[in-house]
Amino acid sequence: MLPLLLSPVAFAHDPGLSAARLSHRQLDLTVASAEAPAAEAVWGRLSVTSDGAACRLIPHPTAVVDGDGLRYRADLDCPDGAVWTLHAGHLELFPPGHRLVVEAFGTPQGLVHAGATDLSIAYEAQAAGPVQVGSHFAALGVEHIATGWDHLAFLLALLVVARSAREMLAVVTGFTLAHSVTLSAGALGVVNVPVWIVEPIIALSITAVALENLVTAPPLRRRIATTFALGLIHGLGFAGMLTAIGLPEGQSLLALAAFNGGVEVGQLLIVALCLPVLAALRRSQHAPAATRWVSGGLAVAGLVWFVQRL
Repeated sequence: MLPLLLSPVAFAHDPGLSAARLSHRQLDLTVASAEAPAAEAVWGRLSVTSDGAACRLIPHPTAVVDGDGLRYRADLDCPDGAVWTLHAGHLELFPPGHRLVVEAFGTPQGLVHAGATDLSIAYEAQAAGPVQVGSHFAALGVEHIATGWDHLAFLLALLVVARSAREMLAVVTGFTLAHSVTLSAGALGVVNVPVWIVEPIIALSITAVALENLVTAPPLRRRIATTFALGLIHGLGFAGMLTAIGLPEGQSLLALAAFNGGVEVGQLLIVALCLPVLAALRRSQHAPAATRWVSGGLAVAGLVWFVQRL
C-alpha cells in the first residue's frame, strides 16, 4: 500500500463532483468517466448568458480523456455585459446529489446542483481577497462533510459504540488529525493517489469498522489506532475535491486551511447533534440491539458503495 500511496499518479475525478471553468472565450467541464454523459446531451442543456443575452457556445467535436475522467470544451462568443449567468441544466443527466464546482475568470464562484442550476457571475471578476477565499473554502468544507454520506457513515460507525463523551472526543480527534495530514499532503501534491483507489477503500473502511462493532467492543486505544489509519484514507478523499476545484494561486495555504477548518466545524456540529441521541441510546435497555442494527446497516451500506465505486 505504501508504494501505491507514494506513486506519482495524478488525482483523478471524483464521482459525484464535476468542475466547470469559465473564461472570457472558453468553457471547460471535467467529469468522472463513470458518470460522463454524451457531449451532445451536455451542450444541449447547458447555456451561458451575458446580462440576459445568450452567448454562443461552439462545442469542440469530442470530449478528451483527462485522467480517469473526460473534459468537454466549448468556445464562447458573448455580448458585452456586467453579469454572466451559467445555467447548468445538464446536471439532470447525473445521479441525484451530483454537484458542479464553478470557477470563472480564475476565481472560485460556488457550487450548483440539480435543485439550483443557475449561478450569476460578475464579468471580469477581480482576484478574490483573503476574506473571500477563506469564507468560500470554509463553506465548501462544511458542505463537503455535511453532504458526504460516506464520511458521515464512517463517523457514525465509530461513535455508535463509544461509551462516553470522552471516548467520542478521542475518536473524533484521531480522525481529525489523520485526515488533516493527508488532506494537506494530497491537496499540495505531496501525495498523489487516484480516486478510483481511494473511494472504494473509503467504502470498505465503513464496513470494516461496522463489522468490528458487531464482533467486539474494541478497546479505546485500538479504536483510536484504527480510526487514525482509516482517517488517512478519508483525508485523500477530501483532497480529491480540492484538487478538482483547484487552489487559488498565491493563496493555496489559506484556502487549504479554511477548507480543513470548514470540515472540522461541520464535523463537530454533526457530532454535537448526535451526542444527545447516542447518550439516550446508551441508557436504553435496547442499546445492544440498536447498536447491532445500526452497525449491520452501515456494514451493508459500505459494501454497496464499494461495489458501486468499483
